[in-house]
Amino acid sequence: MVRRVDAEQPPGTPQGGRRVDKRAMLQSVERTFAVLDVIVHQPDPVSIADLAIQLGVDRTIIHRILRTLQAEEFVEIAPGGGYVIGPRALVFGNAYRDRQSLRSAALPYMADFARSVGDRQLMVSVAVVVRDELILVDQVWNPGMSLDLVFGGGSRFPVDQTASGRALLAYMSPEQVIEVVGVDRARELELHARAIRAAGGIEFHSRAGQEGHNAIAAVIFPRNGRPRSALLLSGIGLDGELHPDSPTAHQVRRYADRIGEQL
Repeated sequence: MVRRVDAEQPPGTPQGGRRVDKRAMLQSVERTFAVLDVIVHQPDPVSIADLAIQLGVDRTIIHRILRTLQAEEFVEIAPGGGYVIGPRALVFGNAYRDRQSLRSAALPYMADFARSVGDRQLMVSVAVVVRDELILVDQVWNPGMSLDLVFGGGSRFPVDQTASGRALLAYMSPEQVIEVVGVDRARELELHARAIRAAGGIEFHSRAGQEGHNAIAAVIFPRNGRPRSALLLSGIGLDGELHPDSPTAHQVRRYADRIGEQL
């Protein structure tokens, strides 16, 4: 989602839920993050001209921002030209992940869950929502798992196109959902969100005829009651399990509850 930073924007809502008054924000910092946002979402290096066009900001300003980010190692110039994310971004990403207790709390249960499914082609993951994307925090799978079905840590997906993302959207306020997916998509998801809540935070994903895309997700409820993560079981052989009363769905819910008790 590319946001033109020179346009009037509605107040934002960070993941923690506290709204931010745009009048209290620095335009230069906002533009810097907008530049980073474009770069991180592009598969190829991004030029100054492309950034200026996408963000509606003068090329001179974009150039100054990039020079600053390059000096701080947040971006670097690719061998063939254009800008890509730099190594220092990894430090900040890892710092956030380490500060949250999610990974350390979830990993023992994820490993136990993966062992319990035996040699089935299934992977256990934990994920969080960041803006309009679902980000995988960590995954565990058995040695027999086909690597074609394994996503790397930090993999990103449109939040409303994933089981985990839709499950977490169901527990956001209507205003937050609109900010994440837009008015039209929020209306489409409204009734489905009620079904997810009625099922205890369980959601499913299936793509007919495509192996490896079936999934069962359960919202992780920490002790403070504010869900910000989900547990996901995905892979091959879940076709007959994609309903709230299935034994596998109950198993996903149980492991999500165990993780939540540690948070």
